[in-house]
Amino acid sequence: MPQPDEPLTARAAAGKRLAATGVYAILGGPSADRVVQLARALRRGGVRVFQLRLKGVPDREILATAARLRRVLRGCTLVINDRCDLARVAGADGVHLGQDDLPPAGARRLLGGGAWVGISAGSPREVAAAAAARPDYIRNFPAFTTRTKRDAGRALGLRGFRRLAALTGGRFPLLAVGGIRPDNVGDLIGNGATAVAVASWLTSTKDPERAARQLVEVARAAKRR
Repeated sequence: MPQPDEPLTARAAAGKRLAATGVYAILGGPSADRVVQLARALRRGGVRVFQLRLKGVPDREILATAARLRRVLRGCTLVINDRCDLARVAGADGVHLGQDDLPPAGARRLLGGGAWVGISAGSPREVAAAAAARPDYIRNFPAFTTRTKRDAGRALGLRGFRRLAALTGGRFPLLAVGGIRPDNVGDLIGNGATAVAVASWLTSTKDPERAARQLVEVARAAKRR
């Protein structure tokens, strides 16, 4: 365990931030300016853990956006979606992996033991395999119907989420993603979620700072209960 005067690794710091806020924000948007503006607002609202997910965008643009985010999100955690190579070049804190990406062990060999590495899993088989790979967190998808990720599959619902949560045995932080709103956060945390991962509810609102503050408050209250 690090001593008080020793800096935390990105891995340890990310875990503390996630536990403290209960919210993991997934950033995307039509332009780098919009992504950076959104990140600033969400940080003001209390979010401290962020994932950059840009689909169909050239690598050069992803790296440029990540560089800007690292400047405006000092003291926060930033992970890159899917791409270990881009995470390493960008100096990000880690990577979020899909089922078709490198396994966590391979990601750690590229990024170092202090990197924060998470993985998505949406079925009992995937959750069991993810748990065996010892990631820093597992993200179950989708908890509820979502329009953000069209290929996410059938919604788990609370019962399905609880079944998958039980398979982890509490060994890893478990994130719920898909259709997240303040009115279902408490139920998800009550059924095994460590935190919620949120995209559209934060990115599509006219006041993302206020939305983030509300979500963080609800998550913290649910965790206290």
